[in-house]
Amino acid sequence: FAKDNGEGTQTFNIMQNNVQKESSIVDYLSPGQSTTYSANAYYVGKIGGLNVDFNTDYYWYGKKQWMDLHEMVFDEYRQAETEKSDVCSYRNNRNSLLASKLVLSIPLLNGTFSLGGEYSHVNRRSHYQVDPEVVDNEKEKVKESMTSAFVDYSRRFGQLTM
Repeated sequence: FAKDNGEGTQTFNIMQNNVQKESSIVDYLSPGQSTTYSANAYYVGKIGGLNVDFNTDYYWYGKKQWMDLHEMVFDEYRQAETEKSDVCSYRNNRNSLLASKLVLSIPLLNGTFSLGGEYSHVNRRSHYQVDPEVVDNEKEKVKESMTSAFVDYSRRFGQLTM
C-alpha cells in the first residue's frame, strides 16, 4: 500500500513573435493511493514415478488518483484576467495477471514422454472521469486469456537425441 501525493504551481507564458500575449497559472493538488499484491507457488519433484514441474504466479495492482486544477489565464495586452477554470479529475486503474505452467513426464520405452500446458489471464480495468466534462470520460476493460498444451517424446540414440 502506498500513498502518492503531489501538489504545486505551474506557470505558462504564451509568446507570439517574441511578445508575451498570455500567461497562465495552474495550481494543482493530486492525492492518490496504490496497492500491489503478488504470490508465487511452485512444485518440482516426483509423485511415484511421475515427474512434476508446476509453477503459478499471481499479480494485482490498483491505483486511485484524484487531481484538482485551478487555472487563471491573464491577457497581457488587455492587462485583464480572461479565463478562470476549475477542473477535477479521478482515475481508477486495476490490473491483474494469473500465469501457470504444468509439465508431467514419465520414462517410456527408453525415452521420456512429457505432456503439459500453460495458462495466462490478464484483466485490466481503467476509469477516468473529468468534471466539468472538459474531455470525454473514459471506461476501459481488457480481458485476455491464453491457453496452450503440448505433448513431447524424446529418446537418445547414441549421440543423437530425438
